[in-house]
Amino acid sequence: MGILAEQYFANDPNTCLIKLRQFGEQLAQLVAARINLYEDPNENQFELLRRLENRGAITGQITQLFHEIGQS
Repeated sequence: MGILAEQYFANDPNTCLIKLRQFGEQLAQLVAARINLYEDPNENQFELLRRLENRGAITGQITQLFHEIGQS
């Protein structure tokens, strides 16, 4: 997803943002899976990030970056 976002950056910014959001979702799920916190593939990104932050897996600054990608 990251490579695709980069490829679309100059010519199709909207698709680039979609790919960045998808990359952020996959990255958060991967982090959760690596520390045995991945529970539900249907869990929304906001809840997953909140759970990761509450468990100390990510910091507030990292959470904010994820939210910024998701809202752009």
